[in-house]
Amino acid sequence: MNTDKNRRPARPNPCPSVVSAKNIRERDGNRCQFTSVLLPPNAGSLNHVVPRSRGGADSWEDLIWSAKEVNQRKADRLPHE
Repeated sequence: MNTDKNRRPARPNPCPSVVSAKNIRERDGNRCQFTSVLLPPNAGSLNHVVPRSRGGADSWEDLIWSAKEVNQRKADRLPHE
């Protein structure tokens, strides 16, 4: 009996299991998610869409890559504020 036919095909995982700055940067293509500008090395940083001070989490859904100056300007506000 060929067991290969009985195996389920592996589903690609869209996100690596580890949430890290490197993995978020790669997921977002090293572009600021607010301005879409391609960032040079060391010009970006992690940004919580919902700030931690407002209950944001260190998760794939809440973390994005953004330009450092944009992140500082946003501070602890939501994107629409």
